[in-house]
Amino acid sequence: MPRQNSIIPLSGRLADLVYYYRKDKKGRKNYYVRQAPEVVHQSAATKKTASDFGTASKASRLIRQALKPYTSKYKDESLHYRLNTVLADILRLDTARPAGEKRLLPENMSALTGFRFNSEARVPKMDCVDIKKGENISVNIPGTNKDITAKVIALSVNFEEGNIQLRVSEAVTIKETTTIIIERASNLTILLLEVQQSLDIISVLEPTPIPTQTRVRPKLQVQPKSMSKISLLRPNAYPNTGRKRRIISRLVRQRSPILTLSAPLSPSNDLSPSNRGR
Repeated sequence: MPRQNSIIPLSGRLADLVYYYRKDKKGRKNYYVRQAPEVVHQSAATKKTASDFGTASKASRLIRQALKPYTSKYKDESLHYRLNTVLADILRLDTARPAGEKRLLPENMSALTGFRFNSEARVPKMDCVDIKKGENISVNIPGTNKDITAKVIALSVNFEEGNIQLRVSEAVTIKETTTIIIERASNLTILLLEVQQSLDIISVLEPTPIPTQTRVRPKLQVQPKSMSKISLLRPNAYPNTGRKRRIISRLVRQRSPILTLSAPLSPSNDLSPSNRGR
């Protein structure tokens, strides 16, 4: 493949030529140039694979942008490729979905543990770091007998919605065994430890389960019959009035005459048929 020998090397596409570079084992850039293809043939499987790789690249960019204030001081040109490769491998662990629709599942994100954002430095005694998970995150860092500082970074991320939240603890000296406590979020949390020039992922916490809320129906309060709405709308429900109405209605059905007498009956005012002609 032809190399570039110009004073100012190029990178990118210009007309029908593609300029690019590759690094050797010592990290030195070698610039090349090649002819761009006229037509690119992609099969259906290739398009699906490219879609999954785009999902991994998008998640990688989200993480790198959130940690840019901390990774900008590391001159690691391979960070972009290394993080993309790890996330693409995690994406392939989703066997429930077909190619082109795979997702970064929280139960598979533990494969990120041990990833180094600075390939030339490593957190000392990282295997001895003890993490306790509860309402808060407690990180117990063993002493190093040196006056070096450490900082815990909690990166909560939602890849589906593109939301991200960053929480950083205060820098502490870890000459002796030190415990750092940081607040825990409900989303997927990537826990990082920064010691001097090293920044490593020490753990990945899955989202906290949302408690199910059971609906409690209010208890029915039974009111006395005399105070209920039915009793107020139906006067017949009262004992005295109802009894009086029933007696009247019975008398009406029987059609019994009601006589009002001013004086008691006597032989002189007897109205029997035998005394009417007298």
